[in-house]
Amino acid sequence: MSGLVKATYNHPPAAVAALDELASAWRVSRTDALNHAVRIAAVVLRLAPDGHLVVTRPDGSTVEVFLV
Repeated sequence: MSGLVKATYNHPPAAVAALDELASAWRVSRTDALNHAVRIAAVVLRLAPDGHLVVTRPDGSTVEVFLV
């Protein structure tokens, strides 16, 4: 697919707050934050089709990540 696809989404307040948090942390627009988040979710899904990852930090500790 080439070019842009316009889409309209209805977000509950918690999703809007999370989107604003991402946009602020990444210093990008809401649109860019949403685009990045969707691509990140796709990578996580390819790495862990069941939505569950165990990440090992540099200090050796681990954290479980669940894509919900």
